[in-house]
Amino acid sequence: MEWLGIATIPALGLAWWVLRRQRAARWQYRSVTALLSPVERRFARHLKIAIGPHYRLYCKVRAAELLKPKAPQQSRQWQAAYQAISEKSLDFVLCDPDSLAPKAVLTLEEFGLLDGPGRVRDPLLEHACQSAGIPLLRFPLKGTVSVAALRRALSPSLPKLAQASEVEQEVERFLAALSPGEANRPTAASPTRRQPAQPPAREQLSTEMLAQRLGMTPQQLVQRFVQLGYLVFDSRGQLQLTDKAQRAGARQISAYPDPTDFLWQVGQQGGERRALH
Repeated sequence: MEWLGIATIPALGLAWWVLRRQRAARWQYRSVTALLSPVERRFARHLKIAIGPHYRLYCKVRAAELLKPKAPQQSRQWQAAYQAISEKSLDFVLCDPDSLAPKAVLTLEEFGLLDGPGRVRDPLLEHACQSAGIPLLRFPLKGTVSVAALRRALSPSLPKLAQASEVEQEVERFLAALSPGEANRPTAASPTRRQPAQPPAREQLSTEMLAQRLGMTPQQLVQRFVQLGYLVFDSRGQLQLTDKAQRAGARQISAYPDPTDFLWQVGQQGGERRALH
């Protein structure tokens, strides 16, 4: 009979495995259409442009993966502190691109940093980040936060963003000359009313042509335009010209643009090739 008992053990194991598989098969799942909501996606696009290559962006990070209790592990204090944050999720986390060390946590709330003090959605999370030495930055859930506003809000907590990029400064100087209002305005040096000063010659260049002239890729130039407030993402994630760009003489070619669907008005000083990268 001993052999019968030995043979029963694998049979019980197989039965347990089959039962476990059957229980698991009872539940059906579906994939979400997108990891982020439309508001979160728009914010993430602007945030990615604002941080550039200086930081790496992660979304929907479990707080327990980022924050660890200071109490001795497996103690009651450790267990209580861990349970308090174990089910919390962080909207966005910025990390060092090399070490992946966390540098800042960003949340979208009804009342955010740009709208004044407001209310704190999660005091426990704010205390946890503060005690860990990680800045927690709160932004409004409603409305659109521009790339420039993001950079201003992030710079005090992220030193790399506080240092102005030479490329951005050069592109800003280049684009400052694109305003037709400035180009056509009479100056004190005009000799007489009969012989007004002629505005500089101007031409229309596509994003691709302008990027080539500046020694950049179209994607790099589009990022600079977004940072400087000439382009913005709409609710569908499509790039659109801002009022600032339209005043500078830019125009959109099609209703559903890609980075080459814009024309930019360039003066003679824009004809020089500049190494900006």
